[in-house]
Amino acid sequence: MIDGTEILDARISIDQDGTPFICQNLMKGATANDKLGYKYSWILANDFTQCDVTNLKLVETKSWDTLAWKDILVNKDGDRRMVLGILNDLVFTSMYGNFQIFWGGFTKKELKDSGYTIENLTEDVVEELTMEQLCKELGRTVKIKK
Repeated sequence: MIDGTEILDARISIDQDGTPFICQNLMKGATANDKLGYKYSWILANDFTQCDVTNLKLVETKSWDTLAWKDILVNKDGDRRMVLGILNDLVFTSMYGNFQIFWGGFTKKELKDSGYTIENLTEDVVEELTMEQLCKELGRTVKIKK
């Protein structure tokens, strides 16, 4: 939750100075250097806390390699398309907002380059991590500022 708004599709971006941000398409806040294809970002303290952010959880997310039939793709404006089928790297999608009508086929690269993200349709999986595990997950060193 960011400032009372439930965020279901987001990723964490960490700037080169170590400042973490929640990147998502609903709440405009401080701007991250890399919003990871999302429209907005919201700053966090270096220990991943912020009084306006509650219920922050690490969840299992889909990737472009695991994209599947009926997954939902979201563009930068929040418009949603359903995956109607996949053939190798070609993704067949529905119209915005009407998942019953075919709209077109796009390569995964075209969708990613256009700023599409994959809506997380799995159940939230809460996972407790040590700082060492978090650093490994993020692929960089994270320290808590005192």
